[in-house]
Amino acid sequence: MRRYWIGIAFGVLAVFVSGLVIMRAGREGARMVERTLESADPISIPLAFVPFRLGGREVGTIREVQFLRSSPEVVRGVDLDVRVEDRAVVDKLRDCTLATSGIGNFNPKTSFECLDQTVAQSGEFVSFGTVTVEETGIVRSLFIPAKEVARWQHDDHAQHVQPQAMAQLAQAIAQIKADSGGLTINVWDALKQAGLQFKADSDGAVLHIADETSGAKFFMRADSSGVVIDAKGGADSSKLQLKADSSGLLLNIHEGSKSTTRSVSKP
Repeated sequence: MRRYWIGIAFGVLAVFVSGLVIMRAGREGARMVERTLESADPISIPLAFVPFRLGGREVGTIREVQFLRSSPEVVRGVDLDVRVEDRAVVDKLRDCTLATSGIGNFNPKTSFECLDQTVAQSGEFVSFGTVTVEETGIVRSLFIPAKEVARWQHDDHAQHVQPQAMAQLAQAIAQIKADSGGLTINVWDALKQAGLQFKADSDGAVLHIADETSGAKFFMRADSSGVVIDAKGGADSSKLQLKADSSGLLLNIHEGSKSTTRSVSKP
C-alpha cells in the first residue's frame, strides 16, 4: 500500500513539475515573440518539404526562408536555403541569376528562373536577397519583380489584391505572412488533407496540426494567462486535454471507455 501512495505522489509531482515547465515555456515564448515583432531582427522559418523548382521542374526542396527587416514593419530582403541533389542542376546554379515572383506564397507551381543578364540589368527585376544551396558553397542573388518590393515594404499600391493572386492563394501549400501584426504560417500537403497552422503575435502563440485522413488533431495555445493543449488520436477515440495557468494544472485523459482526471493547484 505504501508503494501505491508513493507512486501516486510521484505521479502528481511529475504532473505539477511538467505544468510549471509548460507555463514558463509558454510565457517565455510569448515574450520572445513580442520582442521579435518589436525589433528589426530576422525571422527564420523552416520549410522542409516545399519544392524548389527551376524552370518549372522540381529539382530540390526549400529548407528555410529568412525575412530580413530594416524595421518591424519593413522587409528589406529574403534569404532562402535550398537543397539540390542533382549535380547537373548544381553546376547550372553556379552561374545562374535566380528570379521568382512567388516569395511568401509558395505553391505547387511556384518556380525560379535563371534571368538573362539583359533582363537582370533592365530594372524590371531588383535584387531582394540570396539563395544558398546547401553543402555546395553556392550563394546566388535572388531577384524579384520591382513592383513586388513595394508590397514587402508596405507601399499603398500593394494593398490591392489581384484575382490571379487570389487563385494562387487557393492552391498554396505554404503561405507566410510577417508584419507588424505578427507572424502567420500555413503549410499543407499537396491534397490539403494534412497541415499545420502557426500564429504568433505579442499576445502569444497558437499551433494547430490536423490530419483529415486519420482524424488526428493537435491544438496548443500559449499566452500570458497560461497554456492549453488539446490532442485527439486518429485511429481510436483517445483524447488528451491539459490546461496550465497561474492557479495550477488540470489534465484530462480519455482512452476508450476509461477517463482520468488530475488537477494540481498552486499553494
